[in-house]
Amino acid sequence: MATIKELAAYTGLSPSTVSIVLSGKAPERGIPQATCQRVLEAARVLGYRPNLSARRLRDPQAGGGLVIAVFWAEDFRAPMMVRFLRGLRREIEAQGEGHELLIHPYTCGRLREERSLVSLSAFNAAIVCNASEEDLRWLEQAKLMMPVVLYNRDSPSYCGVRVDDEKIGALAAQRFAAAGCRRAAVLSADSVFYGMQLRNDSFIGSCRRLGLAVGPVLQQENSMAGGCSAVPALLGDPAGRPDCVFCASDALALGALRGLHQRGVLLPEELKIISVGNGDREAQQYAWPSLSVVPSPMEEMAAECFRLLLQLIAGEIHPPFSRRLEIRYLPGESCP
Repeated sequence: MATIKELAAYTGLSPSTVSIVLSGKAPERGIPQATCQRVLEAARVLGYRPNLSARRLRDPQAGGGLVIAVFWAEDFRAPMMVRFLRGLRREIEAQGEGHELLIHPYTCGRLREERSLVSLSAFNAAIVCNASEEDLRWLEQAKLMMPVVLYNRDSPSYCGVRVDDEKIGALAAQRFAAAGCRRAAVLSADSVFYGMQLRNDSFIGSCRRLGLAVGPVLQQENSMAGGCSAVPALLGDPAGRPDCVFCASDALALGALRGLHQRGVLLPEELKIISVGNGDREAQQYAWPSLSVVPSPMEEMAAECFRLLLQLIAGEIHPPFSRRLEIRYLPGESCP
């Protein structure tokens, strides 16, 4: 494994300049972009990896495993991180190597501001979650040198773990058709990544192929309040009242349950609901009625992200490598 001195000799730069670039502090020290690219390319060619032993020596409790950063967007998906970390911790503990997790919240669409990602001194590897289209474009341009796995995203340059977003929408439509529904509505939110739109488009297309009319298609804030406030428009569509609703998130579905209860709508007799199951399973089960979901297997995806990182570091796989996990429909009382 190359050292900073070897990188300096290779690039013809001073060890201090190389160290500044690798620590992500080049912009504030006025080091030109061309010099940074020189150092990062040398790190790639020579196989440089950060030596975190000094930091670990300052912490007697730290083991000899990897330091892995998890980047998670600070938006409506923040509560979902609990499920992801649960699965990640289980897998790390199963490995028994004393690996350490660092949690890095970031603003969706502004991943480029997280300088630690371009540094090779803060952690050994990273899992990037909830990247927007803008974040993905930046990742492609940045060509990060450290091992990186993307959560539920595709990339021509990075490894990733994902589910079939089109299948999520199709499974919901198939279940409504099997239950004898005639008119489907969609309760969604602004798409923060392309998969959300794929789910909705797949649901609508599958409904039409199965003979279900579609409408209304509503966009609301992705929250329980948003779901509850959508109910008047949901029930008041002049084209006809739907008898089933596909919700883009558990939060929207839980809010809709309250709004429908307030208006005396019986579930599932008068209206059925299926949600993209991205919330806590216990909340789905203890809602009244319990939610029927096509769940995103976050715990399994988190574990698979970690396994891919280990394979990437060991050289057993190379970017781009993608692994897709299976999904299934979980019936609840909202659509038996």
